[in-house]
Amino acid sequence: MQGTVHMLPILLTAACGGAQEPAPQPQQLQCTIDGAQEMRVMRDCTTELSYQERDLSARVEAFGVEVGGSASTQYRPVQDSLMMLLEQQRAMCRDWNACVLARPEYVQRSEWLTSQFSTLTQILDAANQGEQDAASRERLLGQVLEWSQRARETQMQERLETARIDVEAQQVAADAQANEIEAQRTGIAAMSAGAETSQAGSQGRIATAAEEQARVLAAAADAQRRTLEAQQQQMAAGSAQANVQLTMQIQTQERDAGDMRAFLDVLTKVRGGSEGAAEGRSPRACGDRGLRAKIHDVGLSGNSVASQANNLEGKVNDLCGRFERWSQPNDVGRQSLGNFFRHLKQIETWMNDEMRCARITDAAERRRCENNYGEGHAEKEVADRDGLRHVAELRRELGGVEEARRPFPCFSQTWTRLAALQFPASMAKNWVPTLAQQADRVCGALGVDREHLGESTRSLVQTLDSSESQTRQRLRQTEENLVRFRAMVRP
Repeated sequence: MQGTVHMLPILLTAACGGAQEPAPQPQQLQCTIDGAQEMRVMRDCTTELSYQERDLSARVEAFGVEVGGSASTQYRPVQDSLMMLLEQQRAMCRDWNACVLARPEYVQRSEWLTSQFSTLTQILDAANQGEQDAASRERLLGQVLEWSQRARETQMQERLETARIDVEAQQVAADAQANEIEAQRTGIAAMSAGAETSQAGSQGRIATAAEEQARVLAAAADAQRRTLEAQQQQMAAGSAQANVQLTMQIQTQERDAGDMRAFLDVLTKVRGGSEGAAEGRSPRACGDRGLRAKIHDVGLSGNSVASQANNLEGKVNDLCGRFERWSQPNDVGRQSLGNFFRHLKQIETWMNDEMRCARITDAAERRRCENNYGEGHAEKEVADRDGLRHVAELRRELGGVEEARRPFPCFSQTWTRLAALQFPASMAKNWVPTLAQQADRVCGALGVDREHLGESTRSLVQTLDSSESQTRQRLRQTEENLVRFRAMVRP
């Protein structure tokens, strides 16, 4: 939509007697758009938009994204989307001043941009209010990335729709031109036939006049022929240009569709490769270096699924990192393991000390020992002997763990069985069942207790479900666009 602009400066006058001069008034524009005139106030595209840009930039930078500067791979889609919207707002302001945009179209675009900025502001306000735990931070980051993706998708759909409308308009013009050319071709043929008839009829009367008339008609027919050829060439050029634009759009859509299909395949492999993680089985996806490298590469590609791949990579790394720390404990894990084995050794020592009377061979000394322990010592010996048997079984199951040859058996049924044991009043009663609690502390330090593994697994599954749903919906839209664009290409 094009228009013309006329600037109407407002004359400023100051009252006599030294009165203060009024503040400068904004400059008015007289625009003519599609034949209609309207008055509008020229906007300051630098000052008016700078506050909003600074405010949004400050909010986003407080969240962790440096607008206009470098950004981590995870935050880059947010940075790109915000810069795109800010530039779109500046361009819209310039088009308003140049009388390119009619008022209804300007209002519609302005309302859409305002809604985008308002949504982002609400999310960032929630994110920047005090300290956030890891889960809340992750959830808010997901909301920001989803906002970024929707903004980019809406912008792409708007560009595609604009291109489609332009192409259809060009096609309508080309069809109208073709009809006009056909009518001209018919007229030229009639003129040529009339010229021949007139020339033949005049031969019997005045030969010179007939020849002159024939020359005039032939010249007119030749001029019409040249005009027709020029119009045909112009129509062919317009059709070719429309086909070029459509072909470029088709190639872009086909590339996006291919990226989305490949990403759906990645999602399927990750889903199948993460089964059993919540029950302590190491996910196959964690050991698939090719799959994890592919997720990383998609995140760096900048294509339509890059932000989703970045989010997925974070979830996979979190889950796989737990199993890696389980097999190769870090300092915290090694310290917790050391505490467990020291506690186990202490329990064995206490129960053996309590049973030492049974190992004394001298009868008198043995009685004195038993007297020192008081009544029920025989029951304690039986309980401690049974407790030591359970500890010996546990030692066999823990073989190689202390020497780091195998991981700690966090999901063994042994811990449930030990927690349920009951003994008479003895060291065994006081300490053997606590080994299950110590095991929970070890697994928690390693990050593979049921609570942490369950949380990481649920988070990964939610990301897989969300990414698959969004990708499939966008793929359907892209495939529909491809069908429409391919049908518009002229042979």
